[in-house]
Amino acid sequence: MNASILPLANPSDPRRFDRDPGIVSLSVAGFKSIAEERSLEVRPLTVLAGANSSGKSSMMQPLLLLKQTLEAQYDPGPLLLNGPNVNFTDARQFLSKVGDKVNDRFSVAFSTRNVAKTTTAVGFVLDHAANEIRLDYNELTIHERTLRLSEATQRNHIIDFLRDTMNYPLGSTQFLPEEMTLVQERCFF
Repeated sequence: MNASILPLANPSDPRRFDRDPGIVSLSVAGFKSIAEERSLEVRPLTVLAGANSSGKSSMMQPLLLLKQTLEAQYDPGPLLLNGPNVNFTDARQFLSKVGDKVNDRFSVAFSTRNVAKTTTAVGFVLDHAANEIRLDYNELTIHERTLRLSEATQRNHIIDFLRDTMNYPLGSTQFLPEEMTLVQERCFF
């Protein structure tokens, strides 16, 4: 019996990473030590180095929050704060502070490259009355067109986005419901 081995892509070929799906950039704002938006480009080898409290963990923990929320065995709401990847007891522990003022919003965005560069952004806000974090918006950018989903998103914005980015035929809107309701599932609308 002969075993065949499939050749692996040449790891030194820089074009290989243009074809591989995965995160190519990351942006974070309002999370721990990162008050203003900070971005980094992710390459095949990316090293985060710096002094203590310079923001290394603050760049990665929002992705870990999303990961543990999406992998939870139940619907924990917008974010699972206390999970296997990161542990917080209250959103105020990770919202950035400027002086004595706690920022009430944070966001994370990441870009992937498949056929086109696609960016997904998720924004959260602290609901002071309920003392909990809630989903504020999702943004999807494809081919430099952005669809922002929030509780106020209108049907025509979704249709325009589908037409412009996915070559959705003009007459095909008949297959979309006349009234659409956005539903929140965990950290996404």
